[in-house]
Amino acid sequence: RFEEKMDAYNEYRERSWERMNKFSEKLDVIEKKVEENAHTVKIINKLFWVAIVASAGAVASHMWM
Repeated sequence: RFEEKMDAYNEYRERSWERMNKFSEKLDVIEKKVEENAHTVKIINKLFWVAIVASAGAVASHMWM
């Protein structure tokens, strides 16, 4: 009886570790995607400010010419 309980507990523990490992792998994938998205957002932010500065320059040159 005791051995059956220990076997069941060990099996439960093994499954728990497998689940935690799967969650860890999923978190690694999510972390990589977040880093990629952060890089993309930085690029878009820089392009936005380049467009704003170019627009301001165009408006300023139009006003003084």
